[in-house]
Amino acid sequence: MILASSFPMAIRWGPELILIYNDAYRPILRDKHPEALGRPLREVWWEVYSELGPLNENTTWPARRAEVQPAIPETGRVAHPGAHDVARADAPGA
Repeated sequence: MILASSFPMAIRWGPELILIYNDAYRPILRDKHPEALGRPLREVWWEVYSELGPLNENTTWPARRAEVQPAIPETGRVAHPGAHDVARADAPGA
């Protein structure tokens, strides 16, 4: 379902939060694709992990949504222009 979607979607799998994403997510990754596929979220999004990590690490929280506009710490520039809605929900059977 996620892989066939035209909406950007990604799964963070397991304790290492391994990133699995569909083709529509690739523009968000920019030059991080294809190396990002199958890598831990912390390695792929190291520059914004302080914002993204807490949304993904604690799976005991109820599903939630947040708006993030991450900046690259070294430059203060926005990592990807525009704010992004980030939603977290548990996968069925997980």
